[in-house]
Amino acid sequence: MEMNVFDFIAQLEKDLADHYIRLKSTARFRESHSVFDFMNSHSRGHAETVETMREKHAKPHLDNSFYLHVSKQIQDSLTREIAEAKRASEAFDVLARAEELVGKMYIILSNHYKELGDFYHSISEDISQLAEEEFNHRDILKKEKTKYI
Repeated sequence: MEMNVFDFIAQLEKDLADHYIRLKSTARFRESHSVFDFMNSHSRGHAETVETMREKHAKPHLDNSFYLHVSKQIQDSLTREIAEAKRASEAFDVLARAEELVGKMYIILSNHYKELGDFYHSISEDISQLAEEEFNHRDILKKEKTKYI
């Protein structure tokens, strides 16, 4: 089963937040309660941010039935019109028109994949921003570690 990336990240952040709450309740880390509160808050914030990304990033839809229908129409029309052509030059006009229609359909498909690329790029940018924040959290924890050395 494929997991949605937003669900995966949100759950990971919630799990991290839960760990910080548990660590805060241990005597061993009593000097770090404020850091654990901060980390818990930020992890929960990340989870909430990621949960809103699903609405922010609407995946472009591709209507396959449209392309199948147009393709069938081109094929049916091509066969019929070439058979009905009285002169060879008319058949070439039919073929040229079919190629033009196929080309236009490919432009539409190409635009869809450009939109899809933008969709994934936008998600990538948001996840990269979260990654930067995680690296900042790492640095906070490394600094906090010095209290225990």
